[in-house]
Amino acid sequence: MFDAFAGEDNEESDKLGKARPPPVITEEVTASLEDMIKSRIIEARFDDVQRAPSLPTKSKREAKELASMLFKKLCLKLRATLHDACRRWSKCQCLLL
Repeated sequence: MFDAFAGEDNEESDKLGKARPPPVITEEVTASLEDMIKSRIIEARFDDVQRAPSLPTKSKREAKELASMLFKKLCLKLRATLHDACRRWSKCQCLLL
């Protein structure tokens, strides 16, 4: 990988050297793009986005139950973390006194 940047000839540097330069935007290029867009609109030839398959949906009741369960798990985790932090803090306070 480093050899490609060191100027030695190898496959990577050959691939990098063959990159096409960006087009120069001129009035002619802009006009040709506009003509292509107009013709596609007139012909109703659109490149529509393919929609992703929809995910299986749950009933509102199931969604609420899942949200409630996840909230309870989060609260228990926070409580344990806070309890542990307070316990460590109180040990530190005892050592300082």
